[in-house]
Amino acid sequence: MQQQLIWDPQHEAPVRREWQEKVRVRLKDMVHKAANAPPHVIITWMTNDVHAALKYKREIDEEFQKRSAQNKRNKT
Repeated sequence: MQQQLIWDPQHEAPVRREWQEKVRVRLKDMVHKAANAPPHVIITWMTNDVHAALKYKREIDEEFQKRSAQNKRNKT
């Protein structure tokens, strides 16, 4: 059974923004955990080929590593 919640129209946009932010943070955390998981750990929500591509991207792809390093410097 699914429920559909309805807010006053004036609250719709802030509620949607807050929900999208929570989803963004949660998804980012899930991908981070999957990328840093040891190879023997089975990630149920991600297929093996996607997991391998993610590992390749983070560990070997030079363009990704350059962008990541620049983003880290920009944070500080």
